Amino acid sequence: MHSTSPLASLRPARGEVLERARELFDLIKTREAYDNAVQQRGAEALEAKICATVTDICRLVSSRVSSAGGRAGIRFSGLHQLAQLIALPWPRNGSIAKKAVNADGVLPVLMTLMADSSHTSNHQIQREAVRVLGNISWRPEHADAVVGAGAIPPLVQLVSSPHDDLREMAMQVLDRLADASPVARDSVLEGGVMEPLLTVVRSTTTTAVLRSGVSLVFALCGGESAIFGEGTPPAVALVSECLPVLAEVVGAPGQDEDVLSSAVFALQCLSEGGYHHADAVVVSGVCGRMVELATQSTVRDPIRVTVMRFLANTAAGPDDHRGALIECGVIPMIKTVLQAYPEGGTWQYEIAEMACWTVSTICAGTVAHIQAVLDEGIVPLLVNILSDGGSHEDSMHWRVRFVAANAIERAADEGSQQQVQYVIECGCIQPLCDMLHRVSAISAINSILWAGLRKQQAEGLATNPYSTLVEQAGGVTKLVELQRNDNHNTSMASMEVLFHHFPHRVDMQQGVDDESDGLADLDTDVGLDGEEDREERGEEEGG
Repeated sequence: MHSTSPLASLRPARGEVLERARELFDLIKTREAYDNAVQQRGAEALEAKICATVTDICRLVSSRVSSAGGRAGIRFSGLHQLAQLIALPWPRNGSIAKKAVNADGVLPVLMTLMADSSHTSNHQIQREAVRVLGNISWRPEHADAVVGAGAIPPLVQLVSSPHDDLREMAMQVLDRLADASPVARDSVLEGGVMEPLLTVVRSTTTTAVLRSGVSLVFALCGGESAIFGEGTPPAVALVSECLPVLAEVVGAPGQDEDVLSSAVFALQCLSEGGYHHADAVVVSGVCGRMVELATQSTVRDPIRVTVMRFLANTAAGPDDHRGALIECGVIPMIKTVLQAYPEGGTWQYEIAEMACWTVSTICAGTVAHIQAVLDEGIVPLLVNILSDGGSHEDSMHWRVRFVAANAIERAADEGSQQQVQYVIECGCIQPLCDMLHRVSAISAINSILWAGLRKQQAEGLATNPYSTLVEQAGGVTKLVELQRNDNHNTSMASMEVLFHHFPHRVDMQQGVDDESDGLADLDTDVGLDGEEDREERGEEEGG
């Protein structure tokens, strides 16, 4: 009787495991096929089959197999089958990926395989190991386990691989990990990825690699969570070195659209990260190129919207940031945008809205900043927007009008008497009075009236010169009516304007029949400049 070695006895089992994995994949590889299998076998039975097969394939992958010859092929096939199965999204609750994460030894083996380049055949095995890890990492809830298993060092090492496919896949997995949470993102940054990553971005001639590299830069700068105002930005010290490279990327003529999109999103993230982040962006010198991109016809509108958001964010910073934008030609660019409005379809509304926001934030700066806006002829364009009511009040056009009104308000708040007089002469009062049912217009009229009061006292006039203009435009009559508006913000904003500028028209009974406390709700502690906390005053819109 001949004895059989343990290794020989295991070989058929391994082949059987691979065969069962292939059969399972064929059984559930599409949503329709998966649903049919559920109907034929029952959900519980199918789930049990999935779990058993994945358990076996995980054992095969994590078993001690030589890297030589056919045995390496067994491991490669096992990794390939596992990667395919994990990529399927329809099995309940991500059960396949969860099983792989929880299986004893699988994650450590993946780390070992990714780090091992000692054999020529290991390029293929490394690739499949990264693929498995990438498919696991699609689900954010697995990111901590992947990071905790030590995935970052071998992945960072593979960013410098001589093989484009490995570099691309490693960067994609790091991208998913960085997007999973701020903690995982910072772990990737602290793992030293930035230096090899930027080397790849600067040196690669392969578009797919460049796309993955710049997408990873975007994730490291905050990613989608930062765009939607969630999470915390990375420390400036961890990401500042990417700024010159991003400047090169957005400055390259004929840049790939996906690459350009990721780069401008990364810059937008940093512009929203606070003073130190925004300052690093301005110092990098990228603002001039972003101004150019805003009006380039070859740049897709969604990218132009992101560029405009970046410029609006930058203008909202300190005066030196506003000055840098003005030197880069942002105001002539805005003029071009507003002159073209509203032509260009849906995206044009968002582009114009961001252009008006940029004007508004520039006008929150110095008198010189406001003068730059006035000298370029921006105010008549804002007045044209205010005057065009559009086909219906709920249209996207209304948002543009709202921000245009805010820009007029800022100019009236911060401008000199001569500048405010010019804004008035451009004809802004009538269209603002026509839209007084909106709080933004009421706030703008309020600022204009305070500017008129300053003019009255400075010149020794008998009356506020702008009060007369507001009354002639029908504004006072509308404000009186709006005291009884159902929207509390609208009614109180109207009453406040009347209280300070037309006190004889205040409805003393307002609030008796509703929840308002009438005059008691008003902020009467306002100085001659009309300033109060802008957030408390509210830029909320009443209906």
